Amino acid sequence: MAAAIAVLPSFLKIPIYRHIFGYRIGRGVSIGLSLIVVGRCAIDDGVRIGHGNIFLHCERLKIGTDAFFGIGNVVRGGRTASFGEQAQIYRFNEVNGIINAARDTGSEQASETAGHFSLGKASVITAQHKIDFTGGVTLGDSVILGGRLSSLWTHNRHLDGPITIGDNTYLGSGIQMAPGAAIGPSCIVGIGSVVTKAFSESEVLLGGNPAKIIKPLDDDAKVLVTRPTIEASG
Repeated sequence: MAAAIAVLPSFLKIPIYRHIFGYRIGRGVSIGLSLIVVGRCAIDDGVRIGHGNIFLHCERLKIGTDAFFGIGNVVRGGRTASFGEQAQIYRFNEVNGIINAARDTGSEQASETAGHFSLGKASVITAQHKIDFTGGVTLGDSVILGGRLSSLWTHNRHLDGPITIGDNTYLGSGIQMAPGAAIGPSCIVGIGSVVTKAFSESEVLLGGNPAKIIKPLDDDAKVLVTRPTIEASG
């Protein structure tokens, strides 16, 4: 049934999602040839969801006003997946979480944030990134996960640990983040960096394997963390 609904035009599928599935969907929402099969769903006004997106087996999905999904993105599993106002998720990204990390991964410890994903207001995820939010992932407001092929992992065989990225931070292409890693606000993370621990410092450049603080941001670099994300990514 859900697959059959997915191929319907937006003006037909939205009333079905509202009245049969009980999803709360606001005004001016557009949903392309995409599949939404979640527990609870709230989609605010002006959201645009393109073709080939899949939202599956998440207990609660929340998409804020004027958020945008491009093509071929997958949001699957977990307790909550929340996308803030004006958030933009471009194409072929995977956001996956396991609902019960301790049970399903055999981990010895599950954090309080396990199974929760949050993308802040006006934040951007570009293309072909893989985000595991089994241990919990929080990206603040106006964050840019740029380039391609970054991986954020929050669990391994024995432990899980949340990943946190502060407001206004810019991450370059091919970033790798390990369980428990964190980046402070208004930072830049260089291309190909491997972040294995928590950094609380703000307005610094991080890079390397393992990542370390290279230097404070100069005025030219601060443009990447102060210019509005919607304009910067467009």
